[in-house]
Amino acid sequence: MSKNQFRKYFKYAFGEIVLVVIGILIALQINNWNENRKLNKEEVAVLAELREDLKTTSKELKNDLKTHITGLEANIQFIQFLKFNKIPDKDIGQVFALCNRDAQAYPKTSGYKLLESKGISIITNDTFRKEISKLYQLNIKRVTERGKLNPYHDIAKVLDSYEKVHFTQTNSPYYSVYNNDIKDSIQFYKFKTVSIEKLKRDNNLLIDLEKIVSIRMSKIYAHKDAISQIKTVSEIINKELEKL
Repeated sequence: MSKNQFRKYFKYAFGEIVLVVIGILIALQINNWNENRKLNKEEVAVLAELREDLKTTSKELKNDLKTHITGLEANIQFIQFLKFNKIPDKDIGQVFALCNRDAQAYPKTSGYKLLESKGISIITNDTFRKEISKLYQLNIKRVTERGKLNPYHDIAKVLDSYEKVHFTQTNSPYYSVYNNDIKDSIQFYKFKTVSIEKLKRDNNLLIDLEKIVSIRMSKIYAHKDAISQIKTVSEIINKELEKL
């Protein structure tokens, strides 16, 4: 070939190569765009489900927190009654019943399980990934493990025996619940003390009530931390969904 023909051929071949490379790059870009779009849709779906889960879980934890705060107040009132004869606002049997109330958290985790199945790397925000892991692996776990299903944190297990020894049921209704199955209301009756003096002399009861105060405090702290972290994660979810 002459030099001119070679140059023409080289330019043509080079042009063909450039077009092929450009075509490959465009195809890869389109493929990456489609893949990113798919991942974005999956991330949005996961975040939306997480947000709904956290709304439900937060509501449940706030209700349980109220139970523990009321129980703690009753615990303290009962201790003050036993030690200093300070008469509580409510009937002593009602106060003891409040001391005995407990709760077990059942967090809604379908969104987090979906996230685990997809892989937590689907969350593009590194800081957000850490906050989600902290919430589910630490905060919510602590709340669940401090529930009444754990024998070390079961308040009723500690106090039930004292209830049967020191209290008896009266004929005065405490409250009633309407039951649709039997089309009638079910009455719950007040308790009264068998012997105030015997109750006050029960040192084991006083020791266990102090123990219950400690258990209550740990439950309250765990619930408050979890509720606070849920709020933090929920706010980040809202911002991420706006961006996506």
